[in-house]
Formats: sequence, C-alpha cells, structure tokens
Amino acid sequence: MFKKVSNETQIGVLAAVSISLLILGYNYLKGNDMFSSSNTYYARYNQLDGLDISNPIKINGVPVGRVKELDLEQGNTGIVIATFSIKGKVNIPRNSQAQITSSDLLGSKEVDIMLGNSPQFAQNGDTLKSNVQENLSASVQKEMLPIKEKAEALLGELDSTVTSINAVLNPEARKNLAKSIASIQTTLNNLSATTGTFDTLLKRNATRLSEIFANVQSITVNLKNNNKQINDLITNLSSITDSVKRANIGAVITNAKTSLQSVNEVMQKINKGQGTLGELVNDTSLYNHLSESSKSLNDLLVDVKAHPKRYVHFSLFGKKDTPPASAK
Repeated sequence: MFKKVSNETQIGVLAAVSISLLILGYNYLKGNDMFSSSNTYYARYNQLDGLDISNPIKINGVPVGRVKELDLEQGNTGIVIATFSIKGKVNIPRNSQAQITSSDLLGSKEVDIMLGNSPQFAQNGDTLKSNVQENLSASVQKEMLPIKEKAEALLGELDSTVTSINAVLNPEARKNLAKSIASIQTTLNNLSATTGTFDTLLKRNATRLSEIFANVQSITVNLKNNNKQINDLITNLSSITDSVKRANIGAVITNAKTSLQSVNEVMQKINKGQGTLGELVNDTSLYNHLSESSKSLNDLLVDVKAHPKRYVHFSLFGKKDTPPASAK
C-alpha cells in the first residue's frame, strides 16, 4: 500500500511543475526550443518595420524557427542585428535572403527565408542577406495615392461645377433661361410653320419641278449624245489656241506699231505742208483753179446744150454742111 503523501509534498511538486511550465513557456515565447537542436543565424537591418522577438520565421510558408533577439550594432551605426533560431535539420543556401514581410492585414511581421541557389549551405552563426518588403499598408497607400489625387481633383472640379450651376441658377439667371427657352420654342414654331409652307410650295410646284428635272435630264442626255461633237469642238479650239500661240503675235503687234508710227509721221508732214501731198492739201490756189475750171466747164456745157449746132455737125446723107460764120 502506498503511503499517504503529505500536503507539503504535493504543494512542492505542483510548484516545481508550474515553474518548469513557466520556464518552458517563456523560452517558447522567446523562440527557444528546449527539446530540439537549433542553429543560430544573424541578419542586419536598417529598420525592423515592426519585427519583434518570437515572430515566426518561415520558408515557403512553413514555420522553421523564431526571432530570438534584436540588438543594436555597436558603434552607433543604427543597424539592428536580428538573431534567428532555426531548426537544425533545415538546410539554407549561403546566398539566401532573410526578408521581413507582413503576415496579415493587421501588420503582424514575420521573416521569410528566400532560398538562394548556392550549392553551399549556411553554417551555424552565419549572417544571412537581409531585405525589408514594403508593408501592405504602404503598398496600398502607394496604389491608392493616384486614385486619391484623381478623386481630389474630381471633387475640386465638381465643386467648381456646383458653384457655377449655383451661379447660373440664381433668380435672374433662371428668368433669362426661361426667356431663352421661350425664344427657342418660338423659333421652333416658326421653323415648323416655315417647313409646312415649304412643303405646301413643293406640292403646288411638283409638276414644274418634274418638268425642270426632265429638262435637266434631257440636257444631260443631249450632252452625252453630243459628247463627240463637244470633244471635237474643244479640240478645234485647242488647235486654234495653239495656232494663235505659235503665231508671233508680239512681232505682228510690233510691226503694226511701227507702221502706225510711220503713218503718223507722214500725217504730221502733210499737216505741216511738207512734200507734194502736203502742198496739195494745204495750198488753196489749187482749189481755186479747180473751182474756176469747174465753173468754166459748167458754162461750156450750158452753152453746148443751148447751141448744140455750134459744136456738133452731122448729116443724114453724109453731106458736109457749111460751118456757120461764127465757127470760122
């Protein structure tokens, strides 16, 4: 039979178990696994972007360790050295990269080991390459910034439009708008009346329009039928034009101008009384002689008419009459 355990012993055992659980829990929260071997790796960051101790470390989404410590590098460089505790059975290539990423929309952080392609693996105590992925909120903010700017611009334009509409729709503007609408209505009514009048006019003159169209069609047919004659006429006109063009019109005009100048010089000499023709034109004595001769000839004709026997002698039998005494 077991002996009865005292209360003090039970209390001591419970206290020991509680302390052990507390130590194990504390180490687990710090990323220390008390029951499995692990390797320690380091990474240097300019900023942690919210990374904290005991945040998970994952490879391809599988947890492989936790962040063990976060310390500032000595020398006031501002660099943070993160210590990772990763299970020993995980092989990490030397050129792998420890990237701080967001694990959820709330901003929780984790470290994703981006495996490299080096044939050599990192050893316990090695420092891995580091990188900080842009957090989700910053990424969303960057994506939303252009939309935000466009929305602000649109709101500004909308505000200007509303202001303009308010300015347009004031009582005076509404009155003017009503007048404009009334004027437009009157114009439309007039246009409708004009359209009706035009339609009536077309109906009344439908026969005349048909005749006009028939005449136009007839003219078109005639032009088509006489196309050859028209082409010949145009060809003849073109030939005449070419002939006129080939003729030395300039020389003809020059010769005519020269001839006119010569005639002008002759007329000037005649007017001045130079030359025979000039003397005949300008000397009145010739006119006087011609006038006297004409008068004498007229008197002679009158006398011949009055006394023909004085000048003309004839006989039916061929006998020659004795001339009168006055003719001797």
